[in-house]
Amino acid sequence: MATGEVQRMANGMDVDNDEAQMSDDEEGGTRIGDIYIPPPVPPYCSAESKGPRLIITHIVNENFKSYAGKVTLGPFHQNFTAIVGPNGSGKSNVIDSMLFVFGYRAQKIRSKKLSVLLHNSAAHPNVTSCCVAVHFKQIEDKPDGTFEELPESGFVVSRSAFKDNSSFYTVNDRRVQFKEVARLLKQHGIDLDHNRFLILQGEVESIAMMKPKGATVDASKNECGLLEYLEDIVGTTRYKEPLVKINDKVMMFNDERLEKHNRCKLAEREIKDLEKPYEDALEYLKCENQLTRTKNRLLQKKMFEKLAALKEFDEQKNAVLTELKAHNEKYDKLKEERHELEGIVKKDNQEFTNLTKKLENLESEHEKVTCKHAEVQSLMQSTNTRRKKTMTQVEKEKRNLEEQLKMPAKAEAEIAECRKQIESMSQDKAKEEDRLATNLASLENETKALNEKREPLENKLIGLQEAVNEDRAALRTVESELKAVQYNEVMESRKYISLKTAFEEAEKTLQEKEKALKEVTQVLPKAREDLATAQEELKVNKKKEGELRVELQRFRANVLERYSSAQKLFGTLKVRVIAASGAGII
Repeated sequence: MATGEVQRMANGMDVDNDEAQMSDDEEGGTRIGDIYIPPPVPPYCSAESKGPRLIITHIVNENFKSYAGKVTLGPFHQNFTAIVGPNGSGKSNVIDSMLFVFGYRAQKIRSKKLSVLLHNSAAHPNVTSCCVAVHFKQIEDKPDGTFEELPESGFVVSRSAFKDNSSFYTVNDRRVQFKEVARLLKQHGIDLDHNRFLILQGEVESIAMMKPKGATVDASKNECGLLEYLEDIVGTTRYKEPLVKINDKVMMFNDERLEKHNRCKLAEREIKDLEKPYEDALEYLKCENQLTRTKNRLLQKKMFEKLAALKEFDEQKNAVLTELKAHNEKYDKLKEERHELEGIVKKDNQEFTNLTKKLENLESEHEKVTCKHAEVQSLMQSTNTRRKKTMTQVEKEKRNLEEQLKMPAKAEAEIAECRKQIESMSQDKAKEEDRLATNLASLENETKALNEKREPLENKLIGLQEAVNEDRAALRTVESELKAVQYNEVMESRKYISLKTAFEEAEKTLQEKEKALKEVTQVLPKAREDLATAQEELKVNKKKEGELRVELQRFRANVLERYSSAQKLFGTLKVRVIAASGAGII
């Protein structure tokens, strides 16, 4: 059980999550790796009283419990102060105000919650907050019984509470967390964690009624008994958590030691198994070294022979170089003569090139003149041809002109003849008009009787016309129906044609498929035989494949095992060879 938890259960201090957590590494604490051991509890009951000490000079209560407004309690005596009075006079409120500042829970101040600590009376019914300030200072006692105040040693710790059950702390009017208040008071010997400076009413009885040893609530929490309470007073509780961690570490290290011990035994066994291969390998390396030395001697012999042959070859090379030098001198002379002859040939070639260019220019000019002459001849021929065509056209136009000159005379004769015809036709017209008038007069007499018969015939015609209209309407209906029937007939005929075409195509496809079916039917028995044979072969191959896979897996496992053994053997041999080389064995 952690020290802080024991004290919270023992003295009921108000330890909220944001206020009660102290710094992990306190002054005087010890850290072994990641295990922290808190410092020992200081001896508060020491007989030594030398040096300065902290006292409470006075307490200022504002709207706290029975104190309305701001009330100052004190000044207090530097050695002993007693508060006396009848029951209900407010004596306990003095110690309650101190407990409030020192962070006790509201239940320990005889209240259910912090808001109950606010003053409430008929004269002051609406108090929203309360505050208690404890004034401290340091003094140094003198032999004559007086004391001396240390300059600038005073400080004020206060706590304010509100109706919403919230509160905060201040040190010298500076807002702080509770852990800073606890740290400040601890520096002056007031340990709010272990609480050995206050003995409250009923606390002695609760200590006397404690069980000898607290029962275990769960794996991480124990009930506080007399043993735990005494351990907390003595200071041995601070070792509980580090001891648990150390035991865990010891168990872990024991497991690691056992594992490494087993590995060492296994390595010793492997070393014993490898002694024979090691000796074989050592013998093999000695043979290899002897072979290498023999090869080296043979190589040195061959090198000596090659060096002798090389020396002889150098002498031959020098003779050849001398002969080559003489040949080079002759070659240089011939090269100079060749350069002179090449200069002469180059000059002759230049003259030949110039003459060739002149000949090419003359031939080019001759070709141009020949082409120009041919063009002139062609132009003359085409001009003569055009001239002949033009003469023929001129003669033709002359003949056309003579014919056009004769046309006016012919036209005048035709005009005269037409005028004569017009006059004769005018006379015939007059005669015909007279005849028409005579005929109209006789026709009116004849049609008068006919007009009288006309009216009943017209009425009858109207009736017949209506019947005709009805018949025409019926005819139109019949025609539209006929057209619909004809359209349906056309569509049906088209469907028939398409179905006929599809039928013919299907019949053709059917014939083709029947033909293919016959071919397949002929081939099918053989194919079935081939399929059966192939299936039998497939079964045999699958069986062989399974056997080969098993064989392959066994072979792979064997290879991996041999490879692993060879690697281990090679590593061990390498280490031993290096050790043997260092010892001068090989």
